[in-house]
Amino acid sequence: MGTLVPGVLLRLRRAMLAYPNGARLVTGARLDHAPTLARISEAALTGALAAGLDVRSSSVVVYTALHLTYGHVIEEQEPPALSAEEIAAALAPYPSIRRAVAQSDVDGFDAEHAFAASLDLILHDAST
Repeated sequence: MGTLVPGVLLRLRRAMLAYPNGARLVTGARLDHAPTLARISEAALTGALAAGLDVRSSSVVVYTALHLTYGHVIEEQEPPALSAEEIAAALAPYPSIRRAVAQSDVDGFDAEHAFAASLDLILHDAST
């Protein structure tokens, strides 16, 4: 997929994280009042097309990746609602989730790593 699409989305993520509620502001913006959003989509679509994807695939990949970016940052910007003890208690009946969380902790898998891995999954699937 090249570097244009992930590069655009990583910069978008950093820009939204730089402002309180940045992702909520961006997702609530209308394209006619926020031409930068159109330029981001255009750059990402151009990169996907240049990588050899057809228009339909480019659109699906780019907008899936954009929605991931917005949603991931919204979650990152939410204050933790529960303490570690409350989270442990809430996850007690869910052993698979507990294992996944524990593995993320062992791997040092923070929000940035989770975003990059999710984005890579979307983009890798598009290029296969």
